Amino acid sequence: MKRLFFFPLLFFSFLHALVFFNPYNKKNFSVNLNSAFDFGPVYEIFSNKWTDFYNKSGKNIGYLNYRSNIGIYHNNFYFGIFQRGDYFLKTNHQTANFVYQMLNNHIEKNKYYNHLFIYLKGFRSRGFNISYLFHYHNFLGFVSSSIFNVLFVEDGSVNGKGYYLNNSYDYNLHADYYYSKNYLYQIHVTKPKGYGYTTHIGFIYKLENFSAIFLINDLISKIYIKNVPYSNVYLNSNNKHIINGYIHYSPMFYGIEKYKNYQSRYNPKYLLQLKYKNYFLGNQRWFNINFPYMGMEIKAFTLKYGFRFKNINVNFQKKYFFIDLGTNKVNLKKASFLKFNIGMFFKF
Repeated sequence: MKRLFFFPLLFFSFLHALVFFNPYNKKNFSVNLNSAFDFGPVYEIFSNKWTDFYNKSGKNIGYLNYRSNIGIYHNNFYFGIFQRGDYFLKTNHQTANFVYQMLNNHIEKNKYYNHLFIYLKGFRSRGFNISYLFHYHNFLGFVSSSIFNVLFVEDGSVNGKGYYLNNSYDYNLHADYYYSKNYLYQIHVTKPKGYGYTTHIGFIYKLENFSAIFLINDLISKIYIKNVPYSNVYLNSNNKHIINGYIHYSPMFYGIEKYKNYQSRYNPKYLLQLKYKNYFLGNQRWFNINFPYMGMEIKAFTLKYGFRFKNINVNFQKKYFFIDLGTNKVNLKKASFLKFNIGMFFKF
């Protein structure tokens, strides 16, 4: 039962608020790692020891973004190779709380959970990128295209209901998802292989002390994967047996397990930022969720505050090197937002 509900969180343990591909910030080498969760510390979820529950009503989300790049600039072109991961999880307060209680063996008694659901979409890919940067009067712009191999996919949902009463529980769930590894139950599958393409665009407008930047990552994309393991199954807790006086559950399931050809796309990321002198404010948007922020520049430092997770980011840039760190708690083990970006630029 614990494994069933926690499978998207376990998935995350392998490995700006979001990672944006932005050739304006010239870097021949960069590594970006960002993760945030509404319902618990990043460290505890990664280590599978979730002891602190952060109570947030309504929609609960979690994400992990990472991207590593290495490449060269020549005239107005950038040529590079990359590896990226973009994983997004959505659930509700009721489900997050129920999972937390199960993992810590103190489920609230005499309670009916009428809307349990988890949605997960994520890809890991590796590929080649080419970008062209152009300049026209007060405008700077770029267009970029990438082709890649798909290394890992998880895309689907679990929905259901359940209750806990008199030291016993019951649940009924429906799972519908594509995967590279099945986190619902043990099953051996052939790892799928796929490929895809994506495009990015961006514009900067500058006029004296004012500037505006607009980025769209994954504006047009397509992902093709052949023979992806697919589950469309129903699970329930009817199979009970008593061992040494304790009730044990071996979930029953039925439905379809097969391989299917899969087509999807990356969910676009949007960024809009306005800047006057050394002060700026902006918004990032992903999966129809906004991540507004504001900040200021002080010599080689940039300070930024993110409203969605109440995080503070500090960026330091000196000549051809930069480092960008972010968190929402001084005690990093209790932080539900963590960010680490580093990059270098070399002239050839």
